[in-house]
Order: sequence, then C-alpha cells, then structure tokens
Amino acid sequence: MPQTVQTSPTRMELLRQRQRLQVAQRAHDLLEDKRD
Repeated sequence: MPQTVQTSPTRMELLRQRQRLQVAQRAHDLLEDKRD
C-alpha cells in the first residue's frame, strides 16, 4: 500500500526523492532475484 509523503516543492527535495526511488527500486530488484 503506497504511503503519502509530505515534501517541499524544491529542487533539492526532487533530487532527494529521485535518489530514494532509485534505492527502493534496486532493493526491490535484489529481493526479487533472491526469491527466484
């Protein structure tokens, strides 16, 4: 279930959220590989 996160509409926050998304996607891929 997705969570809503309150963030400031700044460029720095955009970059931080992009980095967070990349880490989450990589972790998800690693867990999928481990499951196989």
